[in-house]
Amino acid sequence: MKTKGGKPKTDQETMKRLIDEEPSVKKRIECKEVEGIRSTYGTSILAKLDEDGRLRARFNAFGTATGRFSSRGLGYAASALCT
Repeated sequence: MKTKGGKPKTDQETMKRLIDEEPSVKKRIECKEVEGIRSTYGTSILAKLDEDGRLRARFNAFGTATGRFSSRGLGYAASALCT
């Protein structure tokens, strides 16, 4: 299967149809999934590392109406680390 420009199609649907015909296709799909996770979460987390390479939470004890702690910087609830 080729695109209009003559290059092989690499979309998810086309790749899944080719899994049985070509063993390397399964690895390619896995690589695309890992790259998607890395580009979404990995680069943003790396940017938040301290100078010593550690990821630290910064909690605020005051300033919330409920009396709970809040944090700034990395949004832990929305990060891939919590899944």
